[in-house]
Amino acid sequence: MEKLLLNKTSKSPYVSLEKGLFQFSGRSIPEDSKKIFKPIVDWIKEYNPENETKTVSNFSFDYLDTSSSKCVFDILKALDDIYDKGHEITINWFYEEGDEDMLDLGIHLKSFIKTPFNFIESEQSIGRLDEFITSD
Repeated sequence: MEKLLLNKTSKSPYVSLEKGLFQFSGRSIPEDSKKIFKPIVDWIKEYNPENETKTVSNFSFDYLDTSSSKCVFDILKALDDIYDKGHEITINWFYEEGDEDMLDLGIHLKSFIKTPFNFIESEQSIGRLDEFITSD
């Protein structure tokens, strides 16, 4: 399966999906979140991790609007489907120290899935790999 890479913009997050590692970071406030996230959910639904011993999914958002939060929920449900088939999946939810909103969102989303879910607090936003990958 070919890697999926979406460069961040001022309104959409950085996304990198490849065998064994999924990364999401930045902010998501697009006018049409389904247009941004549908190809991501479709890619994950087609993902076949048979040869991978583990898939790690890192989420490090600065901000998600309501419609983007729903799309992230769809991503988590797709990951949960893979987990239900017996594949090893780990979700890491990074949030900046003191960012109770992102922590609360992660806790809320975790309540709907069975996949192992780690909360990782950092002094500053993690996932800055997107910092230099910007296109508008």
